[in-house]
Parts: sequence; structure tokens; C-alpha cells
Amino acid sequence: MPQNAATPAVSPRVALYASVGSELTHYEVDIEGSGLTRRGAISLPANVQYAWPHASGRHLYVASSNSLPGMGPPATSIM
Repeated sequence: MPQNAATPAVSPRVALYASVGSELTHYEVDIEGSGLTRRGAISLPANVQYAWPHASGRHLYVASSNSLPGMGPPATSIM
């Protein structure tokens, strides 16, 4: 749709989520200015394995685990 001179162009809001270990950080992406603004972070009980947004865009599902992908639960030893 063509832009009207009286209607300013609105940049879409873009979110970026990054994890290091068990911390998940939310950034807002400034596409035009090529920048990131940290909006918050949370600590999860274990390392982030996967994250995916809900179709509505209002929720982010995150799976965390303290074992390597495909390795199953941590091993325990019996003596």
C-alpha cells in the first residue's frame, strides 16, 4: 500500500532472544539504526535448548535442560 505524505512510515517491532547457558535475554532490534536495546533477562533452571514463539506473537515457549541434546537425563551412579 502506498504511503500517504501525512502518514509516517512505521517500522515493525522486531524482538531478538539470545541465551548463554541458563540466561535468556530479550533485545529489541532497531532495523533502521542497526542496533540492539536490551529489554530484560531471566534465569532458567537449566541451559536453553529450544525456543519458539506462539502463533499470536504474545508468548515465547522455551525448553531448558541440564543434559546434552539427544543424550537423555544426566547419569547417576549407584555404589
